Amino acid sequence: MTLLMISLILAACAGAQTQKAQRAPAPPTGVELHANSDSSITISWQEARGATSYRIYRGTKPGGEGKTAIAETAATTYQDPNLSSTPIYFYQLTAVNAAGESARTDEDASKTPRRSAPAVLSQVSFPASR
Repeated sequence: MTLLMISLILAACAGAQTQKAQRAPAPPTGVELHANSDSSITISWQEARGATSYRIYRGTKPGGEGKTAIAETAATTYQDPNLSSTPIYFYQLTAVNAAGESARTDEDASKTPRRSAPAVLSQVSFPASR
């Protein structure tokens, strides 16, 4: 009976140490934003050691990213589609694993380029038939 109790205590201690060993990852680094001509912004970053996914937060004013992520991905790039050309978009990212979520990255901002209006032909001339 005593041997059984010791075995159970040792097993519990080993499990607790395993849980303590895993921590939330550090925030992603090297965040870059690229405004695309299709009204999207592509965000890329360096992999955070120990991360299993990344959360992307977006706002339209400084500090306005909010508490709810707009997306979560296991990749190190994300394309934020169908954006307006009017506001400036502000982004923060976090790295996530089973132990939790990292602190957010510093805020980064980008604006999508205005779409060019298609060229309109004002006058078309055709040679006369012969």
